[in-house]
Amino acid sequence: MLRLAFKAIKHNPKRLILTSIAVILGVSFVTTIHTLTNTIDRQFSDMIEEIYSGADITVADPDALQFDEAVGNAFPESVLADVEAIPGVDLAVGQVGSSPVLLDASGEIPQQTGAPNLFFNWIDNEDIGRVSIVEGRAPLSNGEAAIDQSGMERLDYEIGDILQVATDDGLVDYEIVGASWFGETNDLSTAILVQLTLEDMQTLGGFEGQLQQISILVSDGYDIDAVAEEINAVLPTGFEAVSNADIIAEQTSEFREALRFVDIFTLVFALIAVFVGGFIIANTFRIIVTQRTREIGLVRALGARGSQVRSQILLEALIVAIASSIIGIGLGYLFAIGLSAALEAMSPGLMLGTPGLPVDAVIWGASVGLGVTLVAAMLPAVHASQISPMEALRESATMHRKPLGLRNAVGGSLVTASLVGIGLGLYADVPQPGIWVGASAAVMVLGVALLSAQLLTWLAHSLRRPLGSVFGVNSRLAVGNIQREPRRAGVTATALMIGVLLLALVATLTATLKVAVREQVKDQVACDFIVSGGDFVSAMSGQSKINVSEAAQEAILSTPDVTLVSVIQIGEGTLDGKTVYLGAIEPDTAEQTYHHATTPGVERLGGGAYVSQSILDLGYEVGDTITVVGADAPRDLTITGTNDTAENWDILVSVETAATLDDEMLTLLALVNIEPGADIPSTLVAIEDSLDQFPLLKVSQPDQVVKDINASFDSMLLFITVMLAASLLIAVLGVANTLFLSVTERTREIGLLRAVGVRRRSVRSMITLESVMIALFGALTGIALGVGLGAALVTSLQEYGFGSPVIPVMWLLIYTILAILAGIAAALVPARIASKLNILEAVTTE
Repeated sequence: MLRLAFKAIKHNPKRLILTSIAVILGVSFVTTIHTLTNTIDRQFSDMIEEIYSGADITVADPDALQFDEAVGNAFPESVLADVEAIPGVDLAVGQVGSSPVLLDASGEIPQQTGAPNLFFNWIDNEDIGRVSIVEGRAPLSNGEAAIDQSGMERLDYEIGDILQVATDDGLVDYEIVGASWFGETNDLSTAILVQLTLEDMQTLGGFEGQLQQISILVSDGYDIDAVAEEINAVLPTGFEAVSNADIIAEQTSEFREALRFVDIFTLVFALIAVFVGGFIIANTFRIIVTQRTREIGLVRALGARGSQVRSQILLEALIVAIASSIIGIGLGYLFAIGLSAALEAMSPGLMLGTPGLPVDAVIWGASVGLGVTLVAAMLPAVHASQISPMEALRESATMHRKPLGLRNAVGGSLVTASLVGIGLGLYADVPQPGIWVGASAAVMVLGVALLSAQLLTWLAHSLRRPLGSVFGVNSRLAVGNIQREPRRAGVTATALMIGVLLLALVATLTATLKVAVREQVKDQVACDFIVSGGDFVSAMSGQSKINVSEAAQEAILSTPDVTLVSVIQIGEGTLDGKTVYLGAIEPDTAEQTYHHATTPGVERLGGGAYVSQSILDLGYEVGDTITVVGADAPRDLTITGTNDTAENWDILVSVETAATLDDEMLTLLALVNIEPGADIPSTLVAIEDSLDQFPLLKVSQPDQVVKDINASFDSMLLFITVMLAASLLIAVLGVANTLFLSVTERTREIGLLRAVGVRRRSVRSMITLESVMIALFGALTGIALGVGLGAALVTSLQEYGFGSPVIPVMWLLIYTILAILAGIAAALVPARIASKLNILEAVTTE
């Protein structure tokens, strides 16, 4: 059987070329992702090792030792003397860190991706600081700075230039006195390292007389863990001494866990691609088995058992899978090298180096390639094993075609069940309706996949007359070809349907969200301008930590035609031991700039508190007193109303009240009103000019906010489209593969058509129309399912802020046009081969 399998492949390798490409694409996708994440993991691990390998113990806020945190809480500088007095402490050095924004030599904020800028005080000890001066000198006096050499080149600075740093309170200048080098390679993972004096760092971070970290060298002969325990005994509450070896292990583990989610996220798209490829593989082997019916019948007549025939087909699939997996792993590794180089080019300072091929990438790639191919080939192999020896006596080399009755019954039952499940999710009082809709949607896709053969037959029949009036006999021949083999055409169309379904679903969700956001901004934002640190969404979600300082607010108010500036602040506190999120507004002016959904209105807030449903769920009611513990002190607040504003605020108070809980509340937004009739464009320019010393702040109009949010949704849709590109390409290859094998099967028929006078152009037209109908059916079915299921999902999630479903007409039109073009492209090679057949050879083909 193994020899027969090799001979079958060797005899006609063209049958499996496009199938192999489908496997190769899926395997290469998986290999690329695993190789790239492994490379990033290695680079990060090396950097963490470089940072912490110099000292033995680090004292800090535990949260600041997480891999995604650059700074932490501070403690009194006097703690350093207490640590130095511990037996076994050879050297202890205090540190303060920060991550402000740098301006380049031209005074602009450079485009920077990846790691943030890192500011630390200069440490005159290369073991602990891991930094050496390669040009100039170290910063020894206030107002001086050293910057890493690659960062200096990227920002176009030279020694002696003035380095500008953007802070919440404005620009701060430092003279560059030296170029530094970090560790052995200066690998900072796109970050730029700046070092100042300790006093300057304390001023920059707002930590006068305080430290955030102490790095410690332990004397020879002392146990590091034992010394760390002694240090912990003298530290303030909330801080701890941790061995650097443990920090390295912990941060590396945390980063790998974060990368694991990236692996899983991208692996989902890879599995979608190989799932689509599974349809193509199954269809290919089914067609091959059909074309080799007489051959298989002869083998059975010579004494081969059904199990042996099944083994032969599976061995052919295994050979294809092994060869394709090897090629896919190799291509995936090359893609990873290319992506690494591209990332380095797009992210100055990133040094990933040449990726290695990790074992898990090989295992995952091989598992996907072998598993999907063998599973997809199983059903055709079983069909092949059921071919009787009498099939060898048939003139026609085709298998008996089973009716579609059972297939239609099962598919119809699944669709009916899914409609019931969706109905329950939307209209019955069931928990988590979104899950009901989502699970039912998966069942519906399976049901439609089973019904695809019948649906495509009906579509082809309905198109016979309109297409015939345009393309004549060519269209009738194309329709006849589909109706003769509806199963293979249906499976091919299903592969494309899945990819388009996902695109249409995401397009429906994003279109709905865009309208919901536009309506929300229109209903809530009543000001003329919005000043925020970064974009509006990141500010309102709390992702942006840039503060609109009082100095910036005063600068805005000093602008001509500005009549009002009202702020929105956020902070954190605890209530009954649980973290609660605080929102703060100015009650007297808030409603003039932003409509808050509160009962009663925000003008009556005063010194009380409006609470969200989350606080009411704890058992509190309007009129009760709650004790909120802020960063500065606890405070008793009377609940005087409720807050249903969409923002994530558990407790809404006035700015005056918030200051008694936390005098460092973050001012997210400054909402600005101007004189009625004032020229908006010129006032916008004037406000931007008044904020010239605050380059981190962005001035927007409400309409621009909507545009920015919509742009982010469009970027998300584009990203998902790119991630689904592999599955869509595989689906198009599947159409081409089906047509190619169909042309091979119909060689004699095509020869006879040519013999009776059908021109080559007509043959090409027939094949192209067949391809377009299959592709168009897959796309339209995917669009219908994607929009329908997307609308159902949106309706089930309306309690989370989704509005009524919106149909993305433009995107659906684009998908339809692309499906037609894909059908034409898929038919190019098969149609050309069919039209070039030698008539005499084709007629005599069996």
